[in-house]
Amino acid sequence: MEEEKLEKAMEKIEEEVDKEAPLDDESKNQTKMTVNMVLKGKTVLFHDQFKTAFISLSGDGRKILKLRSKDFKAWLSYLVWSSARTALTSTVIETAIRILEGYSLHEGEQIELQVRIANHDGAVWYDLGNGKAIKITENQWEIIDQPPILFYRHSHQQTQVTPIGGGNLEDIFKFMPEPPDKNERILLLTWLVTAMFPNFPHPCLAVKGPQGSRKSTLFKLLRRLIDPSITELHSPQGEQKELVQLASHHYFLPLDNISHIKPDLSDALCRIITGEGFSKRELYSDDDDVVYSFRRVIGINGINQVIDKPDLLERSILINLERPEKYEKESVLFGGFEQARSKLFGALLTAVSNTLALAKKHGDVEGLESYRMQDFARWGSTAIQALGLKIEDFVAALHSNLELQNEEVIDASPVAQVVVAFMVGRSEWSGQPTELLDRLKILGNRRGIKTDGKYFPQDANWLWRRLEQVKTNLLSKGIMMNKDKHGDRIITITNTRRSEDDEIFTIDDL
Repeated sequence: MEEEKLEKAMEKIEEEVDKEAPLDDESKNQTKMTVNMVLKGKTVLFHDQFKTAFISLSGDGRKILKLRSKDFKAWLSYLVWSSARTALTSTVIETAIRILEGYSLHEGEQIELQVRIANHDGAVWYDLGNGKAIKITENQWEIIDQPPILFYRHSHQQTQVTPIGGGNLEDIFKFMPEPPDKNERILLLTWLVTAMFPNFPHPCLAVKGPQGSRKSTLFKLLRRLIDPSITELHSPQGEQKELVQLASHHYFLPLDNISHIKPDLSDALCRIITGEGFSKRELYSDDDDVVYSFRRVIGINGINQVIDKPDLLERSILINLERPEKYEKESVLFGGFEQARSKLFGALLTAVSNTLALAKKHGDVEGLESYRMQDFARWGSTAIQALGLKIEDFVAALHSNLELQNEEVIDASPVAQVVVAFMVGRSEWSGQPTELLDRLKILGNRRGIKTDGKYFPQDANWLWRRLEQVKTNLLSKGIMMNKDKHGDRIITITNTRRSEDDEIFTIDDL
């Protein structure tokens, strides 16, 4: 720190220490000495985008600690003991931290910290977890021993292997359960490459398959390539705030063996994907809020397709797995993967750098205008070329996945199912919401579809809201819906795919 700036800082510190009570003279002197040691070293005090105070012990991104952490308290005690052979009391430590925290927030620079992957100066940076980072630019990547201050490392994170060039990313299927469908294999590869870019919303990887289809194995291997951790798999338990807290600590959050997703958690997952903010009341505070705002890469697996809300389904890539004919010992499978991991990780980095090089020349892709996740469509269509595959194959795979999404939404919505059945044989129907609701209930009961539960509207005022949720998905069946906003609020449903051979449900039938 510059001498003039340091002197001014020390003057403020002495004023702050004098305000602290009930410190005796010795404690005040120890506090001044402690803070002085920190400021005169190579350390950098700063705060992140959430106004949390941090310190970089060596002035770069190798070792970063939160001031309100056990690790920093231990380091502070060691610093003073090794230099002055003085043991600090808890009161002195807390006072010194409060002063340093104030300095970090009011005098320190704001530096945006990320978990595992970050964008900086036109490059993608990957935190290896050992104080080093990988800088990925167009057509190249390199290991940087003293990276800039970019990352905060949580205790669960593990060190990534040192990458080796010359590998082939498609070799990953030697270890992973391979989806039987070619389209899904293409989407899984592009999802993996694009997951390494932190600057846009990534679709949720939604994997389903029967017991024994190695869904957990797939997620563990993806975890080790993207964001290795001691806790490889998770399950969203409890309230929304606990899911948000969990997601804030992981770049890739794999949710394993899920049987049901509550509506509030489904909404929270959408916000985590898109990067919308969350807030919670700060502990021991009546006024202050802690604000979270981040994007994360999410994976969900289960025996059935547990995502049933259209908002999350439309933000997902659907993968189906089957039970293998033969099983391999886990020790053999994971042992072989660990031997190949350095080359696979190197191949992933090469795919990312090649994607960056192609991105400048790559424009929008025709035929994907209606796809909700436009950023993934653009980056995915670039990544597929970086992998040496055809862009047409990616477009076809995405269209196939969109059809699966629409089928899943309709299957999960009792209202959508009854509307599809109601419009069989009809080219158009118009009427008031009350009349339509009555007819849909009668037909639903005849078809064995539950119409008295919370997922089926019980009031005509709610009918259109439920229809709007599946309106886009019903277009895949050729069914269009409109509501007159004036007058009698007439709902009109049009079937553009009516066949003359279709069975017709007449008024008498209903």
